Amino acid sequence: MTLGFRKLLIRRLVIASAALFALGVVLLALLYGINNRVETVIESRDRILLYSSNLENLAVLRSETELASAYREVLATVLPDRSRLFEFMQDVSDFASEHGVDVSLNITGETIGTETSAGNISFNMIARGRSEDIFSFLNSVNDSGYIVNFGLFELISAATTAEARTAGVLFIR
Repeated sequence: MTLGFRKLLIRRLVIASAALFALGVVLLALLYGINNRVETVIESRDRILLYSSNLENLAVLRSETELASAYREVLATVLPDRSRLFEFMQDVSDFASEHGVDVSLNITGETIGTETSAGNISFNMIARGRSEDIFSFLNSVNDSGYIVNFGLFELISAATTAEARTAGVLFIR
């Protein structure tokens, strides 16, 4: 091999190596750019899926709100207005008289109802009479048109009479 041929071969190998190196750098830069764009596309896709899920949830909530509004109207007709508190007290007194029970009813608090939750009036009640009459009286109150929740009962029974103490809540609009 001649010296000129070697120099030419070395020069071309160096140029080819430099070209391959430059091509490798360009390919790495392109791959890096593609990876960044892939990550951006994946993040965008995930964001779109999240938005889509949120929109579906919003649509479900709106449909459930419409369904709930129908029930809210039903509750408005079922739950008494606060102004009917005196009617409730009179009805309790009437039930007590009906069953031969003496009753004492004291209002202890009030929670105002909101658009989304019912209000309530809490009370303490003492009923005196025969045990059977007290239970019949409590069943009459429970079966009335009022939505009442009685708490724990304390029943003190003697030979002929009994006394029942309880706290309760009357639900109102």
